[in-house]
Amino acid sequence: LCTLFSGWPAVVKAEVSASVDRHEITLGESVNLTITSDQASRANPDFDMLSAVFEVGESGRSMSTKIINGAVSSETRWTVTLVPKSLGSHIIPPLTVGNEQTRALKITVKKPDPNATARGDLFIEWSTNKDSAFVQEEIILTVKLFYAVGLSNASLTDPKATGLIVY
Repeated sequence: LCTLFSGWPAVVKAEVSASVDRHEITLGESVNLTITSDQASRANPDFDMLSAVFEVGESGRSMSTKIINGAVSSETRWTVTLVPKSLGSHIIPPLTVGNEQTRALKITVKKPDPNATARGDLFIEWSTNKDSAFVQEEIILTVKLFYAVGLSNASLTDPKATGLIVY
């Protein structure tokens, strides 16, 4: 019996999952939806069905293959930016990739804080992990870029200062 089945190729079922970078946002903010398949896939998910509830931005696809100790594994990842059109709870329905489907995801869209100060379409916030340090002591600088407009051909450079070493 083993000899009979050893010539048949194994049927491997792809695992497809969906995730978002945030489950709670304010109106006007965007959320990044990522679809991941644990196999190389030429099929693309249909993001058009999301346009009833979200403004659907450009989508991108990346594929990777790993060979570790002779074991080969592949992954395909699709990313799309979504901007909700209204307040409330929204469901990202199951999306189909090939013969597999993701699970549905829930996004909650709240009103923006009226007390928040408007900073425009593009701004940068930065913070450090401590206010003072000894000579040669590490200080972690966190820089966050917030944007509501397209940033084609934009780039950020490392911070520069006398005596500063950036890793």
